[in-house]
Amino acid sequence: MAMGRKEGENFIRSLLADYNSKNEFINSYNLPLKWNQIQEMFNNGFLFGAHTTSHYALTRLSPEEAFEEIERSKLTIEENLKTDVNLFAYPYGSPESYNSSIKDMLRGLGFKGSCSTNIGFNDIETDPLELKRVPIRNWRFERFRKEVNRYFK
Repeated sequence: MAMGRKEGENFIRSLLADYNSKNEFINSYNLPLKWNQIQEMFNNGFLFGAHTTSHYALTRLSPEEAFEEIERSKLTIEENLKTDVNLFAYPYGSPESYNSSIKDMLRGLGFKGSCSTNIGFNDIETDPLELKRVPIRNWRFERFRKEVNRYFK
């Protein structure tokens, strides 16, 4: 279940308030999540998309290998979360790491959107399989809160 904008803002603000009381680093160790953590986040409105299983740049693999990397990642998440996965993030995300053939594979597997590492905002003209993003760094809490809040004003 996806949250609406207002629900999402309220959820993020509640998380920020909780972290503020602890004055913690946000994802300071960049450790992989465990399935029980992913399930809890999913149950609280977070969506998870596929990313491949081995993190190779897809354009450096054969078409068969690229397809297997994408499909296996998608199926693993679907099996563990018991939900359809239709979002993807390109490993490395630069325009050199994906192409029209890779995007065709994503469409064929039912993906509706994919994130690149191109920085910027998306609008109606943006290709949903080349979504831009806004960077979030390994900031201390106050900087993180400041950066996130500027998008909700």
